[in-house]
Amino acid sequence: MRASKGTTLLEALVYIGLLGGLFTVIVSVLISSSTVLQEIHAMRAINQSGLLVVERIGEAVRSGTELDTATSTFGVDPSILGVIENRDGNATSTVFYVVNGAMYLYDETDSIRLTDDAVTVDSFVVENISIGSTTAVKIDMTIGYMNGSSTRSENFYGTFNARGAYDER
Repeated sequence: MRASKGTTLLEALVYIGLLGGLFTVIVSVLISSSTVLQEIHAMRAINQSGLLVVERIGEAVRSGTELDTATSTFGVDPSILGVIENRDGNATSTVFYVVNGAMYLYDETDSIRLTDDAVTVDSFVVENISIGSTTAVKIDMTIGYMNGSSTRSENFYGTFNARGAYDER
């Protein structure tokens, strides 16, 4: 019997084929994982920004005594929402507005960006639905995310009553 001195050409080709197939599977899994992670990042950025904006607007309107109609623009895109709040006996104005796809809050001292840098506010419409002694607003907002081929957008809605208005009347 003859002693084996190595692998044959056929064995080497089989090993290379198996390693190539394994490499292809690993690369495809990594690419799909990267795509899924981008989608998760987009959803997280959109949801965090949308919920923060809606929550902050709701907080301002609920604690407000009235809508600042001189500052606000209703029914247009993008709208501007001004709310007059009573803080420690002083009437202060809080304004929500969109500039270059970013949502800002202005509270008589400083402008604060509310949305993440990775998202854009594609639509922001505020409707004044005040009736009689009830002061209320309806918010309709679309936030989008675009990174290369990944594009996503979500709608956010809210309707808020100015509870502070009840104390004034």
